[in-house]
Amino acid sequence: MLSTWVTPVLLGIVGFFVMGILNDVKDIKANQIQFVRIQTRIEAQMENVDKRIDNLERWVDEIDKTQREHEKSR
Repeated sequence: MLSTWVTPVLLGIVGFFVMGILNDVKDIKANQIQFVRIQTRIEAQMENVDKRIDNLERWVDEIDKTQREHEKSR
């Protein structure tokens, strides 16, 4: 008679913990997906910043070149 009560109770307790673990796993997976999306967005923004820096460096080089040419022509 004891086993007819103990087994369902134990199964219920184990099931409760398993459901908690499964919910935690779902949360972890959702957080990983969100992290990957944010990381991808940051990488795209960094590429954009790198392109802007390259363009600004070229612009400064052109200004320096023009200034040197102007000083030579004096």
